[in-house]
Amino acid sequence: MPTLTVETVRGDGVTFVELLVTAERPHRLRVESRLDGPVWPPRAEGRPAEGWDNSGVTATVETGTTAFGFATPVEPAEPVAELVRAEPVRESELPVGMATWLDRVRERVETAERLEAVEDLPSATRAVASVGGLAAVEELAADLARDRRVLSRLDVAPDGLAARIESVELPTESFARLAQAESRRSW
Repeated sequence: MPTLTVETVRGDGVTFVELLVTAERPHRLRVESRLDGPVWPPRAEGRPAEGWDNSGVTATVETGTTAFGFATPVEPAEPVAELVRAEPVRESELPVGMATWLDRVRERVETAERLEAVEDLPSATRAVASVGGLAAVEELAADLARDRRVLSRLDVAPDGLAARIESVELPTESFARLAQAESRRSW
């Protein structure tokens, strides 16, 4: 669940309200003013900025901290604002770039699972060749290590994919030994 931190500054008859929403994964949320007076939202070309209305803001936040703010003529009083609704963003609702990246991660995991499942030398030889050789397997292992680190920080992957990427281990050293043995045999 995201958390809301509220700061206020009063000056010249106006209260400026800073809203900091911190989330561990993308969320769609609603923050409302609890002050007894009007909300003056940020404006773009004379109109309230996207997501703002007379009582607060509805927005989608990414992982990390997102700042919002508004002004009001009312003196600050507790509570100033409240996070009234927050729901995690589903994978299908993620931005196109994020969804595309998750699709690539899923493809890399599937490839790694196929490579991990080989049980004999002929199958290993075919599997390694099918992905472009030993260098491609080593690159895949490095990509998966990076994917694990990123997913552990973002927490946007479906649970099944997160578990799969944690459990897959490419036998790159074994493939390298097999490749060396095969190259000696070719002589």
